[in-house]
Parts: sequence; structure tokens; C-alpha cells
Amino acid sequence: PGLLREASERGDVFAMRAFRGWRGNMAWLIVGRPTAARSHLQAAMPPNPDGHVTVQRYYELISGLQIDLYEGEIAAAAARLAEAMPIFIRGKLLRLQTMRIELGWVRGRILLATATDASHAPAIAAVARALRKEKVPWGTAFALALEASVQRLRGDTAGAVRAIDLAIEAFGACDMALMVTVARWCRAALT
Repeated sequence: PGLLREASERGDVFAMRAFRGWRGNMAWLIVGRPTAARSHLQAAMPPNPDGHVTVQRYYELISGLQIDLYEGEIAAAAARLAEAMPIFIRGKLLRLQTMRIELGWVRGRILLATATDASHAPAIAAVARALRKEKVPWGTAFALALEASVQRLRGDTAGAVRAIDLAIEAFGACDMALMVTVARWCRAALT
């Protein structure tokens, strides 16, 4: 909020849009204010009648997916992702590794949220494999977290615990403290 206020005082439209609709939007979810997150996202996203694909639009769409997941609006998240994929592909945004990994992680979480039994495990495992192929530590950490979920869906609690332990270690090695905390909560739920 302080950075957003400063940007507003400076008249910095770019920064205001970034704090409201991009990764800065996650701050509202972290403090448990999804309504504020959605409100800021809506204020940040200008109309896009021509359907131009920009990095800014990508981050705003990702923020919308994060809010949907946070609020448990899984069908809305799945629909938003299905609508966004052609945009991401058309804009060639997925040529950028960071975007492929981030989108893969969100996609895996959406698939996991819709999973009801082990029959959904192969789709999640495929996303995890794609994340591993990126060959960067943070992508591997996300892959391990999804692999733990796959093991849980298959009824292999011990395998899930092993995978989440590896994910905790991998997130820690990447200085992803929030993800370490989340993975520890998941481990506690498993055990």
C-alpha cells in the first residue's frame, strides 16, 4: 500500500498498474484480503478491445488466476486459464522461461484443485515433468511440490512426504521462504 501510494503521488501510472495488477497484487492475498486484490486488479487492467498481448496483461491474467484459486473459485480459474492460453500462445509470451514456469505452476495448482481421485494424477504429473525440463532450481521446486500432490492423489503418503521434503529443501535453496512455509504446512497435513 505504501508503494502504491507513492506511485500515485508521483503520477506513475506504470508503477500503479504494476502494484495493483502484477506480482504486487499477491500482497493483498498474503494478508488475507482477496476482495482488495480483485478490486486493485480491476482498477489496474485497462480495456483491451484489440486483444493486444503484453507482459503487463500476462501478469494481470496470472493475478486473476491467483485470486480465483485463493477464493476457491476453481471453475472460474479453469475458465480464465482456458481463455488466456490462446492469448499467451499468440503473444509468444511462453517463449520466456519465467513465464512458462510461473504459468505451469499455476496450471498445476488449478489441475490439482479440480482433482478428485488418482485419475487426475497424470495431467498434474505432466505439468511437473514440463517444469523439471526447464532445468532451473525454482522450476524444479515447483515440480517437486506438484509431484508430492500426485503421490497423495495416488494414495502414496510416504512418497508424498518424501517429495514434499525435497520441495521444502529446493524452495529453501532458492530463498523462497513463503513457499517453504506453504510446503511445510502441506507436509504437516500429510502427516
